[in-house]
Amino acid sequence: MAGLIIVLLIAMVVVGRLIRLGTPNQVGIDSDPANGIEAIPTLFIPGYFGNRLSFGRLINRLTRQYGANKSMVIKVDRHGKIHVSGHLAKSKVLIQVLFADKSSRPRQQAVWLSEVLEVLNTRYGVEEINLVGHSMGCITIFGF
Repeated sequence: MAGLIIVLLIAMVVVGRLIRLGTPNQVGIDSDPANGIEAIPTLFIPGYFGNRLSFGRLINRLTRQYGANKSMVIKVDRHGKIHVSGHLAKSKVLIQVLFADKSSRPRQQAVWLSEVLEVLNTRYGVEEINLVGHSMGCITIFGF
């Protein structure tokens, strides 16, 4: 019985950590940027069938070890509607982009990425960005 309880507790911790990979997690100090480069948000674009795990661990490592701020998660649903969670930090901003239609073509994802950037510009005043893609996410970026 004690073994079953331990296994259940471990499972709950693991599931909790996996769920957090798809949510904003501002760990770094949200201070004014030391220079102009620190103020530019970095967007992470997943590859084919990518999900919150695709960049989740890397982003969490950047927040813990380098004071970056995973301040937003932007989800694009199957119909292209954009859902933003979190807020824009002042410096070392990391934004995870997730597509609900994980098998959509790079051309369609490029259109959605353009719409995401339009939202960032109109709602938050973002004029410059860094883009990081994994696998097909790179093709999406080049198509953008």
